[in-house]
Amino acid sequence: MKRGAIIFLSIILFFILILLERITIAAPNDVALQVSVIESVPGLIIEKPTSGTYFSNVSLRLKITSNGNNFWYNLDNGANITFSGDTYFNTSEGAHTIYVFANNSAGITKKNVTFNVNLSKYRVIYDEYRSSNKGTSTNFDEFSFEEIQSLSGIILENTQYGKISFNSEINVTNDGVNDGITDLDFNTNVSFNRIEINSTGLPNFDVNATFSLYGLTFSNPRILKDGIVCGVECNINSYSGGNLTFNVTGFSVYSVEETPAGQPPAGSNEGGGGGGGQTVNFSIDKETISVSLKQGETKREGFIIENFGGSEIRININSSLGELLRIRESEISLKAGEKKEVFIDVIALETTNPDLYLGKIVIFSGTSSKEILFSIEVESKKPLFDVSARILDEYLKVKPGEKLLVEISLFNLAGIGKVDVLLDYEIRDSEGNVITKEQETVGVETQTKFVKTFIIPVDEQLGEYIFYTAAKYDGQTGSSSASFEVISDKYGFSYRWLVILFVIIVILLVILARKIRQARNRGIEKKREELIKGAERWGESYKVN
Repeated sequence: MKRGAIIFLSIILFFILILLERITIAAPNDVALQVSVIESVPGLIIEKPTSGTYFSNVSLRLKITSNGNNFWYNLDNGANITFSGDTYFNTSEGAHTIYVFANNSAGITKKNVTFNVNLSKYRVIYDEYRSSNKGTSTNFDEFSFEEIQSLSGIILENTQYGKISFNSEINVTNDGVNDGITDLDFNTNVSFNRIEINSTGLPNFDVNATFSLYGLTFSNPRILKDGIVCGVECNINSYSGGNLTFNVTGFSVYSVEETPAGQPPAGSNEGGGGGGGQTVNFSIDKETISVSLKQGETKREGFIIENFGGSEIRININSSLGELLRIRESEISLKAGEKKEVFIDVIALETTNPDLYLGKIVIFSGTSSKEILFSIEVESKKPLFDVSARILDEYLKVKPGEKLLVEISLFNLAGIGKVDVLLDYEIRDSEGNVITKEQETVGVETQTKFVKTFIIPVDEQLGEYIFYTAAKYDGQTGSSSASFEVISDKYGFSYRWLVILFVIIVILLVILARKIRQARNRGIEKKREELIKGAERWGESYKVN
């Protein structure tokens, strides 16, 4: 057995030696061994466009991955166009097929993608971020409708002022309003020393992000959120050459100021919160603004800010009314004694629901702030009935618990004969809370006028209130609103305190009456005792006699 294994191994070794000899003869030491490689046609992958639906037909991106030498494409079998690297093309609305070619010495590879363009599918408004200062801003038009529903790495940049880099995937279309539009221009602001995103208008963008502000001149900057020093949630990453980078977890209005001596910068772990900046003196010429408009209309309002302090101030302005308001200048500087009018565009889209919208415009500088109560009354584009609400003059100021009288005028604009119109009545406070609500049906042929009475709750707070009425018929809404004020009485007591005072007085009177009754009873008892003693003395005297 052992001998057979040795013989077998010997035979194997013999054949290996013969094979090596033949290789040596075929390839002597002075001749290099040559290996022949056969080249294949190039690989080709079309990354963009994808087989989805695009909402733009301009600057669509063509992006490929290939190891070819030359590349060209055509659209719908049209003329061939050579390119190298990423390129952009325009097309028309409808279905299209793009054909892409790559070649090398071995041949040509051809691939194609079919996609659609539907200009009414969706619209992303971002003109502010595709101008000459766009920097690395995301080009939303190069993505399909399907892609923008889960888009990562979104950037909004203005190379003069700053940049927002979103750190989470965002569904761009999920802004809570089914109007086919995402308006980044209206709901974002990247300007000098200011970054703002309206999280009411863009709730889907209210995610973790990295902010960059350019061209700052502070020695030791700290971050302000809505004019107040931001704590550790505003984490500073770096500050160099006037460029500040920091992280945020949610959106509001962010700016930067110089850190006062002896205080830690915002975003550090050396304390946080609290107020920052110096108190400044400025005034506004309005406390309330009311606007009425129809669906699809735009109106402009304004107010004046005056700096009556002794130095220049920077003022920030924001709103809680989202896409209904566009503040044309959300940040201004005023020199000492200077005044400026700020203009606001009030916008009712075709899809805006007819209703009364209440909110506030907040104007702040440093630790000083002022508010304007803003009411927007939106009615149908072509209401069939017009309604007017007028608070009678003597009821423009009322006390808690008192009556509010409102004159209602209703006009039939359609000329459709006598019909029943549904009227809604609401009284809302300055925060938009409904404190009183009623509904009734009124028959109208041409026009009618009547007075409605409402009772202000006895425990209602003092301040500004809005009366709102809506006339609804056949799916259309006409509306009207008017403001009034709930005040205290002439002695400075509200109705509630008057009731409390009355109760206290009643209690004191009861106690006083009890004391008087007790004193009277004691007097009667004392008189009785004196009479008894007198009688006893008389009796004793009688016995002696």
